[in-house]
Amino acid sequence: MELLWALAADAPSVVIEANFRPRDPYQRSKLAGLAEDPVEICCQCDPGLAARRYNDRARTCHPIHVLASIPPDVRAEYDQPVGIGKLVTVDTAIPVDVTAVAVAVRAHLPRSPGKDHSH
Repeated sequence: MELLWALAADAPSVVIEANFRPRDPYQRSKLAGLAEDPVEICCQCDPGLAARRYNDRARTCHPIHVLASIPPDVRAEYDQPVGIGKLVTVDTAIPVDVTAVAVAVRAHLPRSPGKDHSH
């Protein structure tokens, strides 16, 4: 994660894709320090479905990238949005309309002079 923080801190704009612990003071402070008005996308589905999906992926990923299984107490650490900035919640139990998610995120971004965010 330290590489992620270092690269993001030096970028003029950034999208960070990762799982964050919403109650972890260190992660919260790092995220809060990256932008004045961040937009968070929180993917939500039933915890049982999330566990099945993770376990299915774990069977095909290189072991360096995943644990064979994540215990319920560890999964519970990711049970809510981080809650810093604007929030877009996505129900991932159903197929995701990526265009709709992009529109929702853009609606929360600050407007830059001369840029049209309506596309």
